Amino acid sequence: MSENTPKQSEACNASILSLSGKIQNDQKVSVEIDLCEGHASFDLELKLTDATGRLVSRSTIMDSMDRHIRFTLHIRTQNPRHPLTLTCSSIQEETIYETKSIILSVP
Repeated sequence: MSENTPKQSEACNASILSLSGKIQNDQKVSVEIDLCEGHASFDLELKLTDATGRLVSRSTIMDSMDRHIRFTLHIRTQNPRHPLTLTCSSIQEETIYETKSIILSVP
């Protein structure tokens, strides 16, 4: 196990149980994240990219303490190409413990 590889118990504490998103209109995406119960405090980094890979929105939630997180990402570019990809990473002390991605289609 290398220095940057989390121990199994630490990895469980940073577990992203589910990630979901829904495009609300041309400029907003509602996001919901469920985390492992009793997780350690860590940061969540969210990125929204379009079909060309262009970053259209991003957000960082510092020292996440809640098990269920719900918020809105605002798309900061005009006319993103669909589908959009939502990626969430759990980070602690500059180490990425887990990353999940989902594809968001136009409703």
